[in-house]
Amino acid sequence: MNVLKVALGIVAALIFLWIFGQIAEVLDKVPAWPILLVLSVGGGIYFAINNSRK
Repeated sequence: MNVLKVALGIVAALIFLWIFGQIAEVLDKVPAWPILLVLSVGGGIYFAINNSRK
């Protein structure tokens, strides 16, 4: 069960990363990439950890 929740968190992080990537491309803000990457991965991990506690 926990593995599935972690996998879902990773998938969610990848989806958010792709969305942020599209936004960054439109705005042409290349320097924002590292920040978006950290926020996306961190958010996905946080989401996975929170769900695994329930």
